[in-house]
Amino acid sequence: MRDSPHILTAPRIVAHVSCGAASFVAWKIAIERYGDRVDAVNAFVTKEHRDNRRFLADCERYLGRSVTVLRDKKYGANRLLQGKLPLCAEMCSTKSLLAGDGDVIAKIYRERVVTRGYGSGAWGWMTAYRERVTT
Repeated sequence: MRDSPHILTAPRIVAHVSCGAASFVAWKIAIERYGDRVDAVNAFVTKEHRDNRRFLADCERYLGRSVTVLRDKKYGANRLLQGKLPLCAEMCSTKSLLAGDGDVIAKIYRERVVTRGYGSGAWGWMTAYRERVTT
């Protein structure tokens, strides 16, 4: 094998920093464990809160590391403007994340309440919360 900057001699650790405290802590722990093998990435989203960029810059300063911000040039970073749902809602296996037209969401929610109940009458409520709420 010839030397190339694209050949890795040690496994690379990629930390996804989503501009939240949990991902920051995971990044910090990864650096403590794996050192310079850790590369941090962030997926840029145009419709996120502007404080996310400030938080990301603070994290970079605190750790003395930079984050590679990924931006999809082909598909863009604003799924709503493209008429698409946020990816988390589109891929949610439980269908608990809903996004879209308010009337459509309300109809889905009403159907779920009629089918499953609500509050302490909902299926699984007693198992999950071990309490009954009277309404």
